[in-house]
Amino acid sequence: MTLGPGPETAETPDPGSGSLRARTSALMGGVFEPATIRTARLVLEPAGADVARAVLAGAGPPAARGWPGPDALQAFRFAVDFGGDPGWLVVRDGLVVGECGTHGPPDPDGVVEIRYGIAVAERGQGLGTEACAALTGWLLGRPGVSCVAASTDAAANSASRRVLERSGFVLDRLDGPLVWYRKERQPAG
Repeated sequence: MTLGPGPETAETPDPGSGSLRARTSALMGGVFEPATIRTARLVLEPAGADVARAVLAGAGPPAARGWPGPDALQAFRFAVDFGGDPGWLVVRDGLVVGECGTHGPPDPDGVVEIRYGIAVAERGQGLGTEACAALTGWLLGRPGVSCVAASTDAAANSASRRVLERSGFVLDRLDGPLVWYRKERQPAG
């Protein structure tokens, strides 16, 4: 199976101002055009709708044990059903070890929220931090993005908190059981 963007999915009708896909594309304004992101050990490969459908059908690309997890399946299901962006596959040595992406386009202030997940069998090797830092750096280099935000369970997900902190995020706020982090675009100079 070839990794990468695939054919467009059918648009889901919306009684408002056109389809969700059309509204999302207009809001994104090219911010998230698919691009391959490379790090020392990883390749973040745009998933595309065809890959999302294949993963949901159990016929996705070669993957590490335990991938896809429930969060990846939920993100891919949403992308297929509503025409959203499935994000990126996190690939190491030809195997998908995780996924990452955004929860939508930047808000009017230029803040975009990210998501990421690494297969249980691949955790504890710094892959989450490497993927998070790479995605964040790429996003902060896009026009219209001034800040990248992420949330995680304050008590139950200390590993995700460490990923964010090691990726240069700072604590923003507590919101019930969630802790929010953010990383601002640094001024040029």
